[in-house]
Amino acid sequence: MIRVPSILAVSAAGLGAMVLTTHALAGGHYVVDDADLIDPRSCEAEIWYTDTDGAGHGTFLSPTCRLDGPWQVTATAGFLRESGSNEELYGLEAKALFMDMETHGFGVGLVAGTEYLTETSRWEVAFAYVPVSFEVVPDRAMAHINLGVERDRGEDDKTALTWGLGTEATLAGPLGFVAEVFGDDRSGSHPVAQIGPRLALLDDRLFADLTWTRELGGDREEAWTVGVIFVALNF
Repeated sequence: MIRVPSILAVSAAGLGAMVLTTHALAGGHYVVDDADLIDPRSCEAEIWYTDTDGAGHGTFLSPTCRLDGPWQVTATAGFLRESGSNEELYGLEAKALFMDMETHGFGVGLVAGTEYLTETSRWEVAFAYVPVSFEVVPDRAMAHINLGVERDRGEDDKTALTWGLGTEATLAGPLGFVAEVFGDDRSGSHPVAQIGPRLALLDDRLFADLTWTRELGGDREEAWTVGVIFVALNF
């Protein structure tokens, strides 16, 4: 199963900073993660472009690879432009699955990772969270819950608890949708919601996303993302 790897990160500085920096930390543009892994001995990749409401834009590449065990590794490279300046970010994330949905009827995992920003020339963020997934409607809709902790050296409140709720569902044929809300307990931060359609192509080997993002509070900033996820390699 192709998934959108992701982390929980919300910057109190606003949606633009969140989407174009820690929002992409070691993962894809959807933030709430599932308790599932890609197929054994395969690599998948996500490429996406995000344009925020007057705050900048970014292009990202995020490959994920798995061998035979119940774990996988994801790397991310992002190229950002904000307020006329260019920046790069690099992330690395590991995910382990302890309980799978096929055996137990629900999934439980652990994700941990870190992010490097060229603007500060240091590893800026470290994080860990537990994803839990279960079926809401058999073979049609899944729900995901994430709870974790994040350490961000660039924030006044450096350590924060993170959370996220998400769902993905099939509507008709190859058309589905993804919706989520996520946030943290930092002072002044606001939850963020994302929703958009997802199109499955080539026998579920290619997915195309169009995503709308909105801050639920504060300046209520918005962003749009287009992306594709595809099977890059089987070995």
